[in-house]
Amino acid sequence: MTKKIILIDVDGTLLDFMSCAETAIRMGFDEIGIACEDFADTYHEINDGLWRALERGEITREELYDRRFELVFEALGLDADGRAFERIFRRNLALTGDKIDGAEDLLEYLSAKYDVYVASNAPQAQQVNRMEIAGLLPYVKDVFTSERLGAQKPTKEFFDRCLSCIDGATRENTVMIGDSLTADVKGGVEAGITTVWYNFKKEAIPTDFAGDYVVSQLTDIKSIL
Repeated sequence: MTKKIILIDVDGTLLDFMSCAETAIRMGFDEIGIACEDFADTYHEINDGLWRALERGEITREELYDRRFELVFEALGLDADGRAFERIFRRNLALTGDKIDGAEDLLEYLSAKYDVYVASNAPQAQQVNRMEIAGLLPYVKDVFTSERLGAQKPTKEFFDRCLSCIDGATRENTVMIGDSLTADVKGGVEAGITTVWYNFKKEAIPTDFAGDYVVSQLTDIKSIL
């Protein structure tokens, strides 16, 4: 029997991106002398919108980085250089590794049965470092990012390139696990692989949902795989 290949997302699936991002922003604010506590909702709304636009191919990664904190600071009424802060933010973010409850237990379980690989749209060095900080890196065989592969989720090219890097990987024996309906589930479906949607927000399942499985807790994945 062919061994299953597991592709798993990082932010929002293994690592708590909201917590990590807020920590990185606070560190940056301290560095440049900004006093602002009520920033989280504004940041996440703008950041999520930009990432969805990136996944739809409407903007580039460079445009996302250029716009993100310019838009956040404008919305918060802060007089600061958004592009300069972006560099500070990403440097700080690479130093964060807050795990989602159950992430390490799940990886320990999966890696004992299958070959597990990270599949992320974030920068390569950043994700490797964060996985190491979180103590999760030993459970994965390799880290595939859009930066490394030259393609990003949800494009078919991203998943094709992941599979081409893994001995024995086929569409039939590969599973994609992630929290994003667009990047992880839609991408996996269009690439012809099995998908598990980690719906931790317990959102309503879309009527056109084409994925294979939905879970609201990481521990539920053990009953599937």
